[in-house]
Amino acid sequence: MMTDDMTHGSPHGISVVVPVHQGERHLQAVVDELLPLVHPFLTPDRHLLQVVEIILGYDPGPDDSARVSRELAEKHEIVRPVQFSIPDA
Repeated sequence: MMTDDMTHGSPHGISVVVPVHQGERHLQAVVDELLPLVHPFLTPDRHLLQVVEIILGYDPGPDDSARVSRELAEKHEIVRPVQFSIPDA
């Protein structure tokens, strides 16, 4: 059973991991959707949460996802770009 006490105090910090593959055109919109969640919010089950980091995991693909990820990290302290390597075939 949930009580009102469970919604008070410090929020639980969560990390959001976004896998990126040829996502250059969509990254800004995805980050824009997540940024409001850096402020504490209640889930439907009354858990207090807060996004503490947005990890953009991109591969070295043919588009500019890497550049866009780095630019978003420069604009927003909470964004962390991470390049995944592709093993040699």
